[in-house]
Amino acid sequence: MRESVKKSRLGSETSPLPLMVGQAVSPARPVPGIAGRLILSAALLLWNTVALAQAPHGSLAGSVVDSWGTAVPDAKLTLTETATGAALSSTANQAGEYVFSQAAHGRYDLSVLAGGFKPYTRHNLEIGGDAESSLDIAMDREKDDSETAVKELETLAAAKPDDYQAHFNLGRAYLARGEFEKALPQFRETLKLRRDYPAARLNMARLALGLGSPEAALQFAQDTLALKPGDSAATVIRAEAHLRMGQTDQAAVLLDRLLDTHPYDTDALLESGVVNLRRQRYSEAEKAFRQAYNLDPSSPRGLSGVAETHLLAKEPEKAVQTIAVEVEKAPQRADLRKALAAVEFRAGQFAKAVADYRSILDNYKDSPKEQADLYARIGDAYQGQGELPLSIESFKKAEQLAPRNAAYPAELAHVYDAAGNSKEALACYAQSLRIEPGNAVVMNNAAYLLAKSGGNLDDALRLIQMARRQFPNSQDFLDTLGWVYLRKELVESACQVFQDLVEKAPANPTFHYHYALALAQKGDKAAALEQLRLALQNRPGKDEEAAINVLIKKMS
Repeated sequence: MRESVKKSRLGSETSPLPLMVGQAVSPARPVPGIAGRLILSAALLLWNTVALAQAPHGSLAGSVVDSWGTAVPDAKLTLTETATGAALSSTANQAGEYVFSQAAHGRYDLSVLAGGFKPYTRHNLEIGGDAESSLDIAMDREKDDSETAVKELETLAAAKPDDYQAHFNLGRAYLARGEFEKALPQFRETLKLRRDYPAARLNMARLALGLGSPEAALQFAQDTLALKPGDSAATVIRAEAHLRMGQTDQAAVLLDRLLDTHPYDTDALLESGVVNLRRQRYSEAEKAFRQAYNLDPSSPRGLSGVAETHLLAKEPEKAVQTIAVEVEKAPQRADLRKALAAVEFRAGQFAKAVADYRSILDNYKDSPKEQADLYARIGDAYQGQGELPLSIESFKKAEQLAPRNAAYPAELAHVYDAAGNSKEALACYAQSLRIEPGNAVVMNNAAYLLAKSGGNLDDALRLIQMARRQFPNSQDFLDTLGWVYLRKELVESACQVFQDLVEKAPANPTFHYHYALALAQKGDKAAALEQLRLALQNRPGKDEEAAINVLIKKMS
């Protein structure tokens, strides 16, 4: 079975929240495209922000870094109390560290300025009275030089192998880029050098969520809380881990307790909205998302959550209108128009989505990475329209703008596959694996396509076995293995795999269908017909349903 590609676009605001609560790069995600990306994944929402805890002496401290983890020295910070307008100033040192030591209990707006960076603003920060308040700030550069920044961090970590901070910064940079396999050894080395470093354990929790391991994320979040009791970022990640493990009530309890003491914590509000969406409590979800947006209107995250609530309530026009109204108020804001295009796509308004994405391309003319992301979104929208040649053209532009991003050739492969061009699709998968050889999802997809298209089955088996070594518990990877066995005419092995799958996931129609194909090839017509009936009962997709009915007719 094909699955979505781990991609650097993970933090985007364009995907359905049901995927947000089960993170984007888990090996069990559906096919890619905007519908397979996050609007608000709470883990990713926290990557660039460590939420606040309360401080005994009214203090706020943290570090200022760029999007790739490099320190931003001499950044100028201004903390303004919202009730009185009283302002405090601070300047980051050469390590990017700053401190406000005399901030009284209350709510504040924070602004940060640094040469070569876009201004940073955070609204409604709460500084209180029973623990140290901390906020790590990630600033966007005016021009995209991420490759240079990461190379500098790699050089520094290699030159200072015993410097835990150098490994941590490099790991954080990889994490921001979605390069989880590269981030993992850096954080491990950080913890080897300094086991009591809570920031490293917190980022390991985020990384575990990114790798689809909520159990590990929960443990790292609890480790962080043991070192830093009351840390709200760790509490939110802990809640999300419970949510992904199906423990919705436990997640809700954690968030309710956190919001009792931190009612203005936007990340906790956003995650609370996600939990209520999972419970189908749409009015409560909308309230939480709306409050988050009102607290921090500089970010469209809460607004996108409100729109998602309407989408899941089958009110697509309301979803679009929710963001369109804000775009009318601030037409110069590219982030809002980007969010609008994402919701238009979700609502099936593909032409409008293309137009809105194109309208903001010039806003990112100095950032090839951002432009590549927009062209990929445009490619998704064209694919939604059925305009596959235009989709291919758009993804090729994304590739040209970001040639080292393995996601774009992998997504282009999906479009070629949809167009019936398996040869070009396989070439794109090969290109993606040259850029990122360890991407298990791409290996899985390439193996499936090789088997489906009559390609080299030995190569297919090798690829899926390599993928399964990384994610041995992935049901979809196991389905691909069964499919390859079937194509290699190893019918008994295929039947054993598919039987195991339908027992573990009886509601998955594809597994029943594939098991039926294996049983039919084995000659057990009665058992095959029973699996086909079970597949139909579990509401397969339109194309799969047609194939099932054809097979039933043929066997009958």
